[in-house]
Amino acid sequence: MKEIHLLEQTNDLEFCILAINSHIKGYKLCWHINRMLNMSFKREDSTVLSEKDQFTSFVHYEGEQKFVLIENKSKKGFLLSKKRAINFFIKVEPMFSLKEKEEFIVNLNRVSKILLIFEIDLSKEKQAHRFIFND
Repeated sequence: MKEIHLLEQTNDLEFCILAINSHIKGYKLCWHINRMLNMSFKREDSTVLSEKDQFTSFVHYEGEQKFVLIENKSKKGFLLSKKRAINFFIKVEPMFSLKEKEEFIVNLNRVSKILLIFEIDLSKEKQAHRFIFND
């Protein structure tokens, strides 16, 4: 007799993604964020999704919180192909509380080199799995 096993898919992602539009390079954006918000983003090895897809990323740790600034564009394409107008993403893990998230967005808006910042609704994003990296 055959046994059937079903896997349950859960969409409980334990991080939030903020999209950023800015016309400057990633290292310069990190410098401005570090200076304005007293953070310490540092370049890390490129975030690798596959052998072809390598995205420049910067990381900052604050206690248990991990912030990763990722460029949307690589030499081979985009992290989220349907969101080509977005220049950067900030992945915040574990997820902020609503109050902390709003405060962080307000503080980021004070950085003059950031033109626009908003949260991506991961429950509606078909390519949300691309933000799950194996560290």
